[in-house]
Amino acid sequence: MTRIPLPPGAAAWRLVLGLLLAGALLAACSGGGGGTAGASPGGAGTVTGTAATGAPIAGVVVTLKDSANRSATATTSATGAFSIDTSGLTPPFLLQLTTPGGRTLLSVSTNEQRTATLNLTQITDLVVRSWYLVQGQSADTAFANPVALPAPTPAQVRSVAGVLLNLLQLGIAANGAPISEPEDLIAKPFAADGTGIDKLLDNTGVTVGASSAVLTVAAGTASQTSNLGYSTADSAITASTSTTNGTVTTTATSTSVVPVQSAQAQAIAAINASMAGFSAAVNSRGPALVAADLEPFFAADLLDEGLDRSQLLAELLPEMRQLQNVAVVVDQVLALDTTAGTARTQVRFTASQGSQTSTEREEFFFRRGSDGTWRFAGDGRIAQVSVQAEGRRNQGLFAGGSGPSVNIDVRAVVGTVPPATSSMSVSASFASSAVQLGSIEVLDSGVQLQPFFSNSGVLSPPLPAAGTPVTITLLPSAGGSVSYTVPLNAFTTELIEISAPTGTTIAPGTHTVTWTLPTTYAVESIQLSVLRFTGSSGSSSGFQCIDDAPVVAATATSGQITIAPTCNGQPVQTANINLSTNGFNGERSQVIYGLSVVAP
Repeated sequence: MTRIPLPPGAAAWRLVLGLLLAGALLAACSGGGGGTAGASPGGAGTVTGTAATGAPIAGVVVTLKDSANRSATATTSATGAFSIDTSGLTPPFLLQLTTPGGRTLLSVSTNEQRTATLNLTQITDLVVRSWYLVQGQSADTAFANPVALPAPTPAQVRSVAGVLLNLLQLGIAANGAPISEPEDLIAKPFAADGTGIDKLLDNTGVTVGASSAVLTVAAGTASQTSNLGYSTADSAITASTSTTNGTVTTTATSTSVVPVQSAQAQAIAAINASMAGFSAAVNSRGPALVAADLEPFFAADLLDEGLDRSQLLAELLPEMRQLQNVAVVVDQVLALDTTAGTARTQVRFTASQGSQTSTEREEFFFRRGSDGTWRFAGDGRIAQVSVQAEGRRNQGLFAGGSGPSVNIDVRAVVGTVPPATSSMSVSASFASSAVQLGSIEVLDSGVQLQPFFSNSGVLSPPLPAAGTPVTITLLPSAGGSVSYTVPLNAFTTELIEISAPTGTTIAPGTHTVTWTLPTTYAVESIQLSVLRFTGSSGSSSGFQCIDDAPVVAATATSGQITIAPTCNGQPVQTANINLSTNGFNGERSQVIYGLSVVAP
């Protein structure tokens, strides 16, 4: 290996945390479904919707059950539309119909209102059945008596629908469905006319078994299959997805905890409350934000990617002051221990910079303090640790060696791990190249990091499966050893390409970069950065500085980078333009374009 890619734990890590801290955390279990609690007894209301599986389901009876097992009915029109009088009924509601072919479909409330739009489709059915399967229960039994087996709360519906929303993103984009939030899978009004949501239904298949389900989606020339498994022991849904488009393939695996217990929902709501207070502090201070404003929201003993609380805040503050319109959602709960008071979440956050808007996703760790307050606690690692499966294309000075590979990148604060290749080792089921040292990275705050990296090189089929464990062992300067086991993210053979600039040299200054987009997964975010080196990018001598480009939209095919002439006060000799497209389920394609920096 002769190159150092931008790891997700470097510039992307700074942007991710900056986005988190600049916005209010809208927890998946905080009632994001909308509406207000408590429909008054005897009040009026109407539930309307469309029953369709692509083609409208006409002339069938829709039965609605309320939380007290009272019912109301309506018959669908020729277009699949229905309207049910819910006067005097108490949400949440469950809905059911039987198709002319004998299939039973279910739906559920997404808010606590008596008046709502609630559709009946194969997707709404999968949401409801997934909720009960993760508890080892039958959705049909629950509909028969929702007093004994209550319907999920709107927040719980959102947590299940959020899992499916990620799996459907490729189909949503390809079929032009106006779906952006988990609730839209159930409550977005649509017509069964072969366009938008109905076109998505035309191209979506669902099969539900006793303890598993299969979701298939046609997205243009791409075909996607997701196998869902349900763990009652962990209250979790595991989705394994495979997508093909011609000769290229993408695989992904993800596991999400569904908060079926009240203690779980309360914990997530408490995280939300803490981060909402934090957000209020950030928004009120704006560009004048200082570390003291934020310290109360971070654990005093925080350790995150090798940085303590003061180092982390010093690194994040400049980023947070520059972002606008930040919105943050915990869209997956990856692990939650309400007894120990720890949570690992996947956060989806959106922010704008100028005229561009971008969405990023990353894991965040929270811990409940002795005072009952949940605070950002960090990952507890002594270094930044990145294990990235990606479709890699090398361009410019690095032409050749393109294909699916696994990149391993560790960056430790200088002095904490000796600068020797023997300080790090990798254990995995696939071959990985020898560990190499990179040039010292200088953070904006002045903290210096010693990079260690290793790359598998192009891997031949069969590729290691998503979720394959990789163990990284470090030998700290203080003695002993620490090991971290990280599962592989999704794997794709699809490569993207930078079409401009061209050649192998570039001058300092601002440049436009253009690129292609993948077709086997939906892009949630694009990361464009430039690494500047005072020597060769593959050398362990000198320094490196990393600059993020301005935020670009997930659909963008161009952006701008600025190459400064110096790094840590020394002239820049080489630069890597790093571009990655990142999918909703961990997919990643990466381009590294190596250039010599010359005088203009």
